Amino acid sequence: MSERAIAGEGVSARVLREIVRTPAFNEILKLHLNAPPPHAAADVVHVALAEDANLSLSAVATCPQRINNFVAALLAATKEVERISPEMFAQFTTGLVAEIDREQLRALPGAVAPLLARWRPDPAWCAEAINRAVVRMDDSMVRDGQWWHELAERLDWRALWSATWKLIKAAVRGMWRGRR
Repeated sequence: MSERAIAGEGVSARVLREIVRTPAFNEILKLHLNAPPPHAAADVVHVALAEDANLSLSAVATCPQRINNFVAALLAATKEVERISPEMFAQFTTGLVAEIDREQLRALPGAVAPLLARWRPDPAWCAEAINRAVVRMDDSMVRDGQWWHELAERLDWRALWSATWKLIKAAVRGMWRGRR
């Protein structure tokens, strides 16, 4: 990294840089990050909510900042990862994805859906996020057509069409109401 970039870093980044350069710290961090069994997080949440819901909800209230920090870290990581060869990157990400607990991931939409139904997020914000994702997907489809073809072969088209049709009907109803 250039001296100019290092000079512009905050105190936290400079301290972390020195700590990360310590081999013993790296080993301890790797052990800690890989140590918890998958159910540990669920157990901690259950106990915390049962024992002190106020404290737990206060901790949950920090989620937006944690998510913002996570997204900022991902954005910074993407710039660094661009230096890795495509083959090495594919190998690395395939290994990461293989370690994700797919059963828990499959359960997530069912668990989150009732919360989203009560949430009612700002439609303008959601529409902007969806529009940006669609534009990126469209660009990617032009570039990576074969990958998208293979993905399309594995999609649940009945569920996808059902959700798309409901979205179209809601949009048409909204347009119709607006013209009255």
